[in-house]
Amino acid sequence: DGEWRNSVVAYFSALCYLLKKSGTSSHMHLFVWEVLIPLLKSVSMRDCSLFGEVTSLFLDVIIQTNNWEVLGATIVPYLFKPIASLFGIEDLIYQWNENFTDKVCVDELFDDYQSKLNGRYIWQDSLRFGQHDFSLSVSCNLLTLILNAALLSKIGVVDSVLNFEDACGTKGFVGNLLWDLSNLAIEMLSQGIEYRAAAIRYLLPSICKAFASHCNFDVVTADKKQLLTRMGFHMKIWNCCKILFSLGSSERKDAYDVLSLCLSFSFAADEVVNGSSDLDFDLKADLDFWNEIRRGLLDKESLVRKQSVHILRKTLNLSKQQILNEVSGDGCFGPRMMDKKGRWADEEARSLGVGKIFKQSDLNLGGQYRWESFLFLYEMLEEYGSHLVEAAWNHQMMLLLHSAFTSEDLVLSLDKNHNQHHMGTAIQIFEWLIVLWERGFCHGNPQVRSLIMNSFLTINWEDFEGCEKLVSKDFILGPLIFGLNDPVHHSGFGLKENYTSSTIEAAATFFCKYASFMEESERIPFLVSLSSIAKVHSFGRAGLMCFVKCISSVACGFQKHENLGLEQFRRLISDESIAAHLTTSSANDKADLLDVFRFILECSRQHFNPRYRYQVCERIFLAASLLMDATDVTLETLLHFVSILLHEYTGYGGLLGTAVKAWLRGSNFKLLNPIKEFTLNFIHHQPPNGYNFTYDDEELNAWQSEARRWARVLFLVVNSREHMDPILKIIQGYCSKIFRQKNHIELVPVKFLILVSSLIEELEFIQENTSDWKLRESESHEMVDGMKSSGNLFVFDWFKELIFLLMEELMSFSELSSSIFWMEMPQRVILPDSVRGKLGGPSQRRLPSSLHTSALEAMTSIKILASVWRWCVHFTVNVQTNSAQTFLWKLCWKIIKTAPPTLEVEAEMRIAAYEACAHALQRLVSAFSPLSLDLVVDGNSSLLVQTGVDAPCDTFITAFMHNIDEVIDGGGLARSRQAILMNWK
Repeated sequence: DGEWRNSVVAYFSALCYLLKKSGTSSHMHLFVWEVLIPLLKSVSMRDCSLFGEVTSLFLDVIIQTNNWEVLGATIVPYLFKPIASLFGIEDLIYQWNENFTDKVCVDELFDDYQSKLNGRYIWQDSLRFGQHDFSLSVSCNLLTLILNAALLSKIGVVDSVLNFEDACGTKGFVGNLLWDLSNLAIEMLSQGIEYRAAAIRYLLPSICKAFASHCNFDVVTADKKQLLTRMGFHMKIWNCCKILFSLGSSERKDAYDVLSLCLSFSFAADEVVNGSSDLDFDLKADLDFWNEIRRGLLDKESLVRKQSVHILRKTLNLSKQQILNEVSGDGCFGPRMMDKKGRWADEEARSLGVGKIFKQSDLNLGGQYRWESFLFLYEMLEEYGSHLVEAAWNHQMMLLLHSAFTSEDLVLSLDKNHNQHHMGTAIQIFEWLIVLWERGFCHGNPQVRSLIMNSFLTINWEDFEGCEKLVSKDFILGPLIFGLNDPVHHSGFGLKENYTSSTIEAAATFFCKYASFMEESERIPFLVSLSSIAKVHSFGRAGLMCFVKCISSVACGFQKHENLGLEQFRRLISDESIAAHLTTSSANDKADLLDVFRFILECSRQHFNPRYRYQVCERIFLAASLLMDATDVTLETLLHFVSILLHEYTGYGGLLGTAVKAWLRGSNFKLLNPIKEFTLNFIHHQPPNGYNFTYDDEELNAWQSEARRWARVLFLVVNSREHMDPILKIIQGYCSKIFRQKNHIELVPVKFLILVSSLIEELEFIQENTSDWKLRESESHEMVDGMKSSGNLFVFDWFKELIFLLMEELMSFSELSSSIFWMEMPQRVILPDSVRGKLGGPSQRRLPSSLHTSALEAMTSIKILASVWRWCVHFTVNVQTNSAQTFLWKLCWKIIKTAPPTLEVEAEMRIAAYEACAHALQRLVSAFSPLSLDLVVDGNSSLLVQTGVDAPCDTFITAFMHNIDEVIDGGGLARSRQAILMNWK
């Protein structure tokens, strides 16, 4: 309470008065051990102000009596020993001569007052010697108070000529104490957050204050002397800060705190002491310092940004009160702002003292003026509203840009320290301009963000020839692209299906110009890096459209074209001479580029509007077409890229059909050879010696996807009969080899069937498109040449003839393969376990690998036979089609009438049979005919006689569902497999 506090101060003041009068060291030693330390223990956690007052009273006694050796023998080693032991720095601490003086020659009156103070106001636990109860922060605080008092008395300053005899006395106290505190501070900065906080709060301010008043201190030991310099301490501090900068966010904050604190008390560059061999430490000469300042200026936390500005000002020795001088003239940088808003902005600029430079001779400004302009703009972004930013931004930004455009020799003559200040060359100026732009792009005020983006994109780079290439790629691939994704820049985007904005057009123009200055070896890698942003950053609708337009504009810039519209782009792509202008780059780079383009197109599919998706698709494809020939990458890479283009865009009548075909057919149809080789490699298979080849559903689906991609590209490339002949001959040649052999070693029948099926699927898609296609007048000639005359009609005729020849062989193979459905299954067979570590997806078939492969082969053969039959009946009905239809209906009836299974393996095989039946029925009903009805009646005639119902289809459905239910109920299937069969049902 207040009475206790006043009593403590009164008694302590009285004892201090007696100490001053006595002036003996024995009294002071005893007072420290029996009064001061116990009292400080009592009040340190209870009353901080009392702690400081008591300490100040005692230090005042030390100053007046000049008994600093008492502190060096008592409280200083008492505080340092446990701290040194904690951090393991005993070897770095000065060896103080600790003295536990006994009560001898002590005045009785003094001893009486001391006993009363101890008995009434000091906790008895605090009187136990050897027990250190001070926390780290209290110890640091007490040590810094002692240092400040010693500095105040001006004791221990080293003269120009060292006096070794006197250094062992009072004058060495400050140097020795500062030596210990400096080593302790450096060690604590490398520790955890609480230790760093204590060092920053207590130790560093006093240490920096000491070095600010004197640059050197004498450190004396028993047998040698050392010099503690401000320069050496700052070097150690900077090395600690560099380590902290490389760690986490909290460490970075502390590093900025340390730098800000040190620069607040001293200069950035220290003087060299006469006779010292140390080099001058200049913080500005370290490039890491400038990089960290730029990072700090762009930090997300406001406090870190303010600290970085403070550090920058201190480093450059610029005061915040300095303002920019206004220079009058007759001209203006850009078009005058004639509206009311512009006039108000101009008045705001004048009131702020914003310089307007109009004459070319006035643009040759020194580095200090540039720094003032930079800090003026940066602090305006931090502290002022949008109207003030608008008033000053364009004036000062044009000033800095013109300054960067000034002759380098002239800059050197005006600013001899341009390298030191890092604002002398055009490259250095742009490094700091990028900081302003990046800070503006992520500003909290959307109006400011829009203003800064518009200011950047509307820069007339023609006035600063070559300066656009000084904009770093890191800025382009990071802040600029992320900033363009901001919806605030794209007002009106998507209205009336107008998927563009003034910002998108301006950004496309800038990217086109930027790319035109690139070296040829940099082009494809840059575009790969640009496009890969889509893999790590999510774009909105406007942002994605802007992103793909920038990509296509970069491709235009590589070809030295202006930013083209879509129509000019199409004409450029359709030019047969385009291959001669393609950039040379490695196949791996181009493959990576196509892979990233494919990812971007996949991202665009989440947007619901088809016109929007088409524009994204068109821009990406046309960029790819400008940058490479179709044969520059492997066929596999090309197939994957073309497959991601929507079928409706590339098919007959598709908006991209002409451009895609022109690209794929370029270079004299060189793509036909890889397509032919794919056919052979796909069918042909060489398993390892002694290896029984098997496959599962996942591999089967992968083959089907691969074959579909191949068939799609095939029909986009071929445009004459001679192009298709090699493919059809390969198919015809393999028919007899595959269908007439049951045991295959190098040939996989199911892969051949998949290849044929993919061709049929693509032809069906072409038929569907052409039947409903209403051609525009400009494309009608292509349709006549392409589909009705000699263009692609041969494909249908020749393939139809080939399929009719294959149908009989295919029926025989299907009948042979489907026999697995009725084969007697072994009683004891090991079934595979369920799939582990995989969430979702289809359930695994519970069949051994050999039976699994046989079942898939039977299912695939029946499915493809049904597909072939459906495609053929669209052209004609003959003996082959009737035979195939009869075979399929009989097969379906046979599956339905099969007795219910009793084993799980039989039930699994029945599931495969019903899957084949479902595929066949889907295609049979699409071309239902009187023959189909007769086949249904023939198949269930016995059932019709038994039931007496003249409804063959009803009977068929009833039998179908009854048999499936029996499989589900009595087949011993797992629940997941029952669900599969119910889905087919």
